[in-house]
Amino acid sequence: MKKSFIITLVLLFVFSNIAGCGGKSGLKSDGNEKISQSNNPDKSESKQTPEAPNTFLPQIMIDDEIYFLHSSPDLSISYLPESYYKGSVLSTVPLSQIPTENGQANFDVEIGAPYAKYGDGYIVLWKGIWTVFVTEGDLV
Repeated sequence: MKKSFIITLVLLFVFSNIAGCGGKSGLKSDGNEKISQSNNPDKSESKQTPEAPNTFLPQIMIDDEIYFLHSSPDLSISYLPESYYKGSVLSTVPLSQIPTENGQANFDVEIGAPYAKYGDGYIVLWKGIWTVFVTEGDLV
């Protein structure tokens, strides 16, 4: 019962979004879009969908290997002694780029933020929270 209710809600959400997206332009074209745009040059309404941004998952390069933000990244570590630190973030690049140097990250982490070994991956102190980063094979 509970499962079918959740499925019904999800389907309702999907269908309402589909119906809401087609409101103004719809799927059919009568060829008048260009005429109405040229008659109203002050109203620049784009009929094209914007391109998706060219971004990657947050990543950091450590020891010539890329580590990706894990799907459940937050840890409940409140303190980690500096003796556990393996390095720190040396530079950053935009999220639209892949790190190419050791200690380089492509997310909004502070320069100098420490990282430490954690299992097969690393943890990075990001915005005051130790956050898990793993290799591509361990992303699941």
